[in-house]
Amino acid sequence: MTMRKSILLTLLAGVAVLTGTAATQAAANSGAGMPFGQCGPEVSFGQSGEERPADVRLGEDALVAGTEQGKADSRAGGFVRQLGADWLAGNDGSTLRLSLTLGYQYTDRFTAGIGAGYAFYDDPVDLVPVYLDLVYLLGQGSNVPFLQLKSGYSRSVMRGDEHTNVRHRGGLFIQPGVGIRMNDMSITAGFSFDHASWDLDQFSGRLVREKVSFRRVQLGVGFHF
Repeated sequence: MTMRKSILLTLLAGVAVLTGTAATQAAANSGAGMPFGQCGPEVSFGQSGEERPADVRLGEDALVAGTEQGKADSRAGGFVRQLGADWLAGNDGSTLRLSLTLGYQYTDRFTAGIGAGYAFYDDPVDLVPVYLDLVYLLGQGSNVPFLQLKSGYSRSVMRGDEHTNVRHRGGLFIQPGVGIRMNDMSITAGFSFDHASWDLDQFSGRLVREKVSFRRVQLGVGFHF
């Protein structure tokens, strides 16, 4: 009887040893190939407590980055049309100038285009400027300040019948300025320089050429469509 008990206890001890060894080996196999201290894939928890593996988070980050780049690209590569009205004021008087500009937005900040306008000087000529329009935004958002430069040539137009014998011509047009863009409207301020000249026949038969430069402060508003 004692011999049987000894044999039974020996068998039970052997089973216990074998079971513990198998469990240890299984744990070692499950952790093979992982860095020390890491027992499984890295996960994070969202606001709702849901687990998100690392590869999912990387995909979400890439999606966000692509969306932001898409927004920047959407601001570039489009045509811009602007209808504007400027009030030109100076010591020699004030006048109104209307303009239309067609441009292209090359980047999210830089736009270049061409435009034409009509300035009602009547002194004794009106001027029709044809110009290159350059705009550089100083930021991004709904209310953005910008720098602007218009430069070109003004053609002269004579109104009325009292100067039918006057030969006239336009000249250089340049207008540097600043402004603020508010969605589909912009407000600008700058300095306008217009040049013109004309020839007058005197009673003595002499030809007199007069030159004039219109230097005026410009305040304007533009509507984008």
